[in-house]
Amino acid sequence: MITRLLINFMLCWLFAFIHRSSVVQAADRFKRDILVCTTGDAPAQILGAVQEMIDHPQRYPALAALLKTDQARSVRKMNSEALLDKKRFRTAAFNHLLIVGMIDRDPLLSRCWGQEVHLDLPRKTLYTQGFGWFCGEVGIIRSDRNPFLHSQNIKSSECETVIIKISGTTPKAVLAALRTFQKGYVNALVPAGPYTRPQHTILDQDPVLDFPGVTPPSTLKDAIFAGWHQIPANEY
Repeated sequence: MITRLLINFMLCWLFAFIHRSSVVQAADRFKRDILVCTTGDAPAQILGAVQEMIDHPQRYPALAALLKTDQARSVRKMNSEALLDKKRFRTAAFNHLLIVGMIDRDPLLSRCWGQEVHLDLPRKTLYTQGFGWFCGEVGIIRSDRNPFLHSQNIKSSECETVIIKISGTTPKAVLAALRTFQKGYVNALVPAGPYTRPQHTILDQDPVLDFPGVTPPSTLKDAIFAGWHQIPANEY
């Protein structure tokens, strides 16, 4: 019980900072951009939200951090289907990827989804370890290393790139996740309405989106805030 209270009370205390002095190589050497990927047939509201993000990346802490620390030169739009072309594999590998959409309509998102989160769109269910099962309109944000860069097709690299996936059980849930990404979360479950639990696990945890109000130590006074991580129960 005490551990669970601490989890809920201290949720998201793990936040990332990118320190200016830690930037070893500049973006103009590696020429990395942030590619915001979606499909042309995505719902109009999602396309509009994606365009707003491209037009105003400084409003999104994770994107602003990459730009301010010279880890990316710019933010530009990319069609998800086009990026799956074998001729564009290195483009996918050597740029940061931000993919927004529904996994049943976006082939790039589906290919990069991984095994950590299970989505069943017809049933509106989602499962992820450390939070459990959800049924309803639930969005999700997941950030990780770029799987194209860390594939066997790339033998070595002097730079790193990341992938951020924003999706959900419904378009409404995707939009809720996008708004939460703008608030600063880089890993989070985002309920867009009431939900139920079709199954229970010993690691069930309700997602909390309140900010803990942590003040960074003075040693990080020159750091740039990159984002919050919503802590799952299995990390304790």
